[in-house]
Amino acid sequence: MTDPVHDRYWSRNGPVTDWKSDVGPGWHSLLDQLHAELSEIAPDYKTAQVKEKFGKLRVYIDLPPGVREMLGDAIWQVLGKYEDMSGHTCEDCGQPGEIRTSRSWLRTLCDACEAQRHVISSLGGE
Repeated sequence: MTDPVHDRYWSRNGPVTDWKSDVGPGWHSLLDQLHAELSEIAPDYKTAQVKEKFGKLRVYIDLPPGVREMLGDAIWQVLGKYEDMSGHTCEDCGQPGEIRTSRSWLRTLCDACEAQRHVISSLGGE
């Protein structure tokens, strides 16, 4: 007999490091560090989604039944820590950056990557 809750949980995706293609390369090391911390707290976590939202890294995870109730606060603290760190880390190169606005889109970029974006934009790109 199968457990539908268990089957639904285990059909989800793996660790946050499997989602690097969904964010810029500057945040890849943040995902590596986040995975290390999450693995210590909840080794069986699964990633539901990783994305940039409002210029910061957003990670949504699934936990096995019962684990969320036991470890929820610790998990939320770790996820919040990396969301905050991403707001000061260039999404393109990983150097210190800040949230910037361009055409109503928020991105965390360093000065050099922001300048490069302006050059590309002036040439008709992005």
